[in-house]
Amino acid sequence: MTQFSTRSSACQPRFNDTALPTKMGIHGRRQWVEAKGISGMRFSALAVCVALLSACSSMPAVTGNSNPHHIKPPSVAGSETTAPQPSEALQSPQQAVVSNDSLAKDPLASIPLPAALATPIPPASSIPRAQAKTTDFTLPNGLKIIVREDHRAPVVMAQMWYKVGSSDENGDETGLSHALEHMMFKGTPTVPGSEFARINAQFGGENNAFTTDEYTGYYQLYPANRLSLALELEADRMQHLVLKPSDFEKEIRVVMEERRQRTDDNPKALAYERFRMMAYPTSPLRYPVIGHMKSLERLKVDALKRWYHQWYTPNNATLVVVGDVTPQQVLAEATRFFGKIPSRPVPPRPDVDEFLHSGERVMNLFFPVQVPVLYMAWNVPSLKTAQDPRDAYALALLQAVLDGGQSARLEQRLTRQQRLVTAISSSYDLYTRGGSLWMISAVPDQGKTLAEARKAILAEVDKLKSDPITAEEIQRVKTAYLADLIYGMDSISGQAQMIGSLESAGLDYRIMDELPAKIDELSIPFIQSVARRYLTMDSLSTLYLAPESLLKKSPAPPVEPVATPARPAPVIQPTPEAPINTPDNSPPESNPKSVPASPNSLSTLAPAGSPSSNPPQKSVTGATP
Repeated sequence: MTQFSTRSSACQPRFNDTALPTKMGIHGRRQWVEAKGISGMRFSALAVCVALLSACSSMPAVTGNSNPHHIKPPSVAGSETTAPQPSEALQSPQQAVVSNDSLAKDPLASIPLPAALATPIPPASSIPRAQAKTTDFTLPNGLKIIVREDHRAPVVMAQMWYKVGSSDENGDETGLSHALEHMMFKGTPTVPGSEFARINAQFGGENNAFTTDEYTGYYQLYPANRLSLALELEADRMQHLVLKPSDFEKEIRVVMEERRQRTDDNPKALAYERFRMMAYPTSPLRYPVIGHMKSLERLKVDALKRWYHQWYTPNNATLVVVGDVTPQQVLAEATRFFGKIPSRPVPPRPDVDEFLHSGERVMNLFFPVQVPVLYMAWNVPSLKTAQDPRDAYALALLQAVLDGGQSARLEQRLTRQQRLVTAISSSYDLYTRGGSLWMISAVPDQGKTLAEARKAILAEVDKLKSDPITAEEIQRVKTAYLADLIYGMDSISGQAQMIGSLESAGLDYRIMDELPAKIDELSIPFIQSVARRYLTMDSLSTLYLAPESLLKKSPAPPVEPVATPARPAPVIQPTPEAPINTPDNSPPESNPKSVPASPNSLSTLAPAGSPSSNPPQKSVTGATP
């Protein structure tokens, strides 16, 4: 595509870059070093760490805008709230000395540590947050406008979010939303062809788009004095998009090639696509965002016109504006350009929730990969679908306990101590519209098998339910989780992305302001009770991805029964009428060699050969701002 084409990483979760926060700032690294224990580090690594932390701790704290604009809201129905921004450094609490028996034997113990390394972990609620003013309005035609003031730089980010994605499609027309996203840059009678990109570049802007299973979004980044230009261009293509058959024929070939490069020619991405179809047997979340190739081959421009008319209407959209603007300014410009666009009835969105406790599912895939990869996912509720919102917050913390940084349990125990895996990662989407997946991916170490890795991971999950979680450990997890959330919203694009994703999932954007209190109030007994209720074998899906060569060398091992541990007070929901035995609906000639089997079916295969691999990401196409 041209400069305004979509761009994204392959549809697979990355190691050490999960859905929950794991990338820490300076203070997060301080806590990591303290929790890890100095004796486990090489002298060179310690020296680098100490030097970096010493240099950074001496830098002046970054402060937010000391004179924010306090403007009286206009006389239009709206509301405003304050939200966190990572504009101040952490307060330095009382000094403490690192206590570790192994330090006495460590020659590095005599090295004096900078103050940053000797500081205890502060409670999550004590993380200082600058206050940003956020205001929302709704126009008479149903367009919701959310304005967040950030006057640190004279720029503005305008994002238009439509509540439509791949989960709104049916099995015969997968990829509609993503294909329409591509066509939204093909012009209108006022701004034909590539004029959109030319105008954007002429005035120093950036633009792109993104599509997921829940929403389709478009963003423009401009100097703050070009806000009206961004809104005018967005309003123009909301109502006057020209969908020419000639443009569509060219663009659908681009989409097909995108699918080949990112999925069909990427064994791990293709395996993850099959895995999601097994993990979501009844939910439209099983459809790939980019669509199946057979659907793309049959797709016609008339289907895109119908999709555009159904969903691209003001009452199905949210305009998010973040930057050096004021609420009155945005409201006036939005009313000017969007106020006269008529609203239209929007079709009801399909139910995307998935059954819980519907039975364990296992799949074997033999693909042309160099190393085997293990994928495990539990069907769990999200913040939107949980009967008690605290359950979702607890699932987020449980995921962080296992994979919340280098000192978390999976990295510390399975990678460094037991040396069972060379890479391991987990994810949990708290804000999705339907049911979510609590997922773990791992690459076995040399000499280890997929079955051994799975057994060790299940043991760690079981320990979450029964073994005590110390107050220090859970406090470290809470603090790191919230610190990463705040640092992630330091940019105007990060703030807009959080607001838009919450609103598109049917959640209130004010949730991000309430997170510190919600996380802090969770007790350890309650967190463990959530693990016992949801992380059960009858909610688990497992995929063994093994090198294709092993299928030719090894006969299929006998199927062994799997004992399901007892679960207190289970609430069994109905099993889907049609069990999933094949991973997808693609034509037989494109199906991989898939063999559904027991969890132990790969236990006798050759172990992993290479120490590194990348597991799949969540199915998302398009550029994330």
